[in-house]
Amino acid sequence: MPFRTPYKREIEELSDLRIDSSLLTERVDNALKLIGDDYLARVYAVASQRLYLHEWNASIAGKLSIIEDLYQVLTDRVSTAQNHTLELIVIVLIIIEILLALPHLH
Repeated sequence: MPFRTPYKREIEELSDLRIDSSLLTERVDNALKLIGDDYLARVYAVASQRLYLHEWNASIAGKLSIIEDLYQVLTDRVSTAQNHTLELIVIVLIIIEILLALPHLH
C-alpha cells in the first residue's frame, strides 16, 4: 500500500516507551534531589547496594538503547517507503505527460 504508513503502531509504541522512560528517569532524579541529609544519603546508598540499583540501571539503559535502535530502524523504513512512493508518483506523472504530448507531435 503506497499511501499507508507501515509500522505506524510499532513506532508509536516505541515512542511512548521512550517518553515514559524519560519521565520516570526525571521523576526519580527529582526525588533523589530531596535527599540532602547525610543520614538519608547513607540510607539511599545502602538500599542502592542491597537492591542492585546500579545493575538495574545498566540493564534498563541497555534496553532503552535497543528500543532507540528499533525506533530508528522503523522510522528509516517508513522514510524509505515514502520516498519510493514519491518516486513512483513522479515516474507515473512523467509517463502521463509523455503520453499526452505524443498526439501533438504529428
